Amino acid sequence: MQATIASTGEVIQMIRTYEGMIDQSGRLQLLDPVKLPPMRRVLVTVLDEEPELSA
Repeated sequence: MQATIASTGEVIQMIRTYEGMIDQSGRLQLLDPVKLPPMRRVLVTVLDEEPELSA
């Protein structure tokens, strides 16, 4: 989670969301490169729609 500081000085942890798609082999591919810390939990939500592929 990413930490931000509220106007009250309180540190707030924020969840980050990344967009991606599942490729033909069933692997999750993120659309943009991301740098993640080691040993973190993740939640993966799979949408019931096919991706829009750009030509």
